[in-house]
Amino acid sequence: MLVVISPAKRLDWSMRDLAMTAPDFQDDAVRLVKTARNLTLGDLRGLMDLSEDLAKLNYDRFRDFAADPQAKDLRPAALAFAGDTYQGLEATSLDPDELDYAQDHLRILSGLSGVLRPLD
Repeated sequence: MLVVISPAKRLDWSMRDLAMTAPDFQDDAVRLVKTARNLTLGDLRGLMDLSEDLAKLNYDRFRDFAADPQAKDLRPAALAFAGDTYQGLEATSLDPDELDYAQDHLRILSGLSGVLRPLD
């Protein structure tokens, strides 16, 4: 069985020392960001049908995106999101065997990165 969940608007950037995996579509995400950086805030808002605040948030995220980020700036997807679903998942409480199981059976949708595994 494969469980697919949505991302969350809220993020939790507190650190947990875990080995991480690379997203399968990282090269595609880098190309998308390069394109998005050429859009004005208004263009981005209209293209994505976003509120002013959410458009600004995404505009800033595209601006700050690093194609080759430093390790200190990375978080596993299952731990980075902090919405209701992720609070219920309680990923920080999972032991290594449970994280391995989740890595094989859980996917997180991302508008930029495509489909993520918990440790991507």
